Amino acid sequence: MNTFVFLSGIAVGIILFQSALIAPTVLKTLDAKATSNFLRAIWPKFFVVLSVIGGAAAIAFWKDDIAVVNRILAVLLVALPVFAYAIIPATNRAADREGHARFKVLHRLSVLSTLALLADYVWLALA
Repeated sequence: MNTFVFLSGIAVGIILFQSALIAPTVLKTLDAKATSNFLRAIWPKFFVVLSVIGGAAAIAFWKDDIAVVNRILAVLLVALPVFAYAIIPATNRAADREGHARFKVLHRLSVLSTLALLADYVWLALA
């Protein structure tokens, strides 16, 4: 099996599991404080794991594809989760200070980065 496709499958599975199952379940079942504590513990780990997988996937992809556009997309496999990880402290501060407008922008950036990452994996796996 192609290493890149294998790593893409792992990353896509993690993204879907965390975003579609874990986060909504936590939001529906835990109180606000427990939800905050759990999400603040899990999201950094989520983005670190995706960064590591992204690095390995990018290397595996680069070995097989020389198209410049695809190589740029492969770099995004690392850049997007690193960016999402980097904005976590600012997102948490905005939530703590009830800076709802700033929180919404930062949260939306994180969500869009994750969706872009998901699309990137699917696109490159099918390329």
